[in-house]
Amino acid sequence: MVDYEVAIASNERLVSGFVQDPNGRGTLTILLSCLAVLLLNTWTVLHLNIPPHNTPWRNYLHKVKWWIIALVCPDGLAVSSCEQWRNASKSVKVLKKTYPWWTITHGFYAEMGGYRVVSAAEGGQTYIFRVKELIWLTENHALTIPEVTLEELHDKSNADWLVKGIALTQSTWFMLQICARVNQHLPITTLELATVAFIGCTGMMYFFWWRKPMDLETYTPIPNPGLTSTQLCQLAQSICVLHRVSEWYRPPPKEAHDHAWDWFWFEKPMVLKRFKTISEGDKVPPDLRDIVKDNFTAHARVTSWFMPAVTESHSAEWGPWDHVCIFLVGTVFNGIHCAAWTFTFPTPTESLLWKISVCILLGIIYLWVPMAGMTWRLPNRSRLKSVQYWIATWAYFMARIYLLVEVFFGMRAVEPRVFLTVNWSEYMPHAT
Repeated sequence: MVDYEVAIASNERLVSGFVQDPNGRGTLTILLSCLAVLLLNTWTVLHLNIPPHNTPWRNYLHKVKWWIIALVCPDGLAVSSCEQWRNASKSVKVLKKTYPWWTITHGFYAEMGGYRVVSAAEGGQTYIFRVKELIWLTENHALTIPEVTLEELHDKSNADWLVKGIALTQSTWFMLQICARVNQHLPITTLELATVAFIGCTGMMYFFWWRKPMDLETYTPIPNPGLTSTQLCQLAQSICVLHRVSEWYRPPPKEAHDHAWDWFWFEKPMVLKRFKTISEGDKVPPDLRDIVKDNFTAHARVTSWFMPAVTESHSAEWGPWDHVCIFLVGTVFNGIHCAAWTFTFPTPTESLLWKISVCILLGIIYLWVPMAGMTWRLPNRSRLKSVQYWIATWAYFMARIYLLVEVFFGMRAVEPRVFLTVNWSEYMPHAT
């Protein structure tokens, strides 16, 4: 343990060890304030889709899984929240003409699997239709969406506004302190810098998901009006992008057989006791399989109709505007870490690894779409196409993990002036 007065009076380049809390700011204060913001923000901001499980503990583990993903890759979830918001907003423009009660909250409800076409026969097929499907089915008079009032959706939602308020207040106070330290030329730690980047991403998610119901576990059944295989094929042809080649960041599926339909981003349902993947392939009509065969975006979209829940990320269906969002969010989130370029790290190696990791993250963001364009015409199963995807994905993941570890590991030795507190009296009006 290092005494606070000894730490701030030190003439050494770095102070090693755990600095005791003074009346102001010490190592524990910095750790707790950052951890409180990181953990509370990423937990309260999660507005997940209706989960695929029927038991509370499985649903809780489902949320914990996505909480961990939010800690590792908050920029990915921020982009996903933007994509869901865009789809929900589009639904208002179209469906409000037919259903005057339709709002953006209903659009979110549809995107999270809230409307499901259920067969009257026991054990019959259940379809999960999202906004695009509901728009097509409504315009073609194939079904009628039952009204669910906003009050009912709010009653179903389990949003804890008190906890959200605490998280937002804490984040605001944290940002005020960082701005004051920068204004007074006081250094901050890499942990605090990373927390600023996280606040940026969670702020985006709060904005886009503000009117999305939270922690729903039930859905609204729509009686099956007698949907035929022909209608499903027409639906797929109308709303899906059908092409013979795909971008390199969308790995093409296997041939459409029974065991190829259970592939999903982070969402393969498992029978844990037997460690066996559930296959939904036998539920997909053969003529529908032929239409989407070897077309990954269509394959992923049609698969979602037969799954027990909507996947949290619709990465396979992202279009040009989503790629622009990926570029902007990735640039801002990873670019904030560039501010630590001149920071003093415990060792030169850690400083070098930090710079390399940031360059990898920004480089992949900048080259992702151009490389996809250059490999567009390559055969879907070309190794040249898929190898680049996996290299880029793993490089991005490893760089993110290093930054996440380093921000805590680097707290073992920081600059003495890090422990100086902000002089708030500078911002108070006073007579001279």
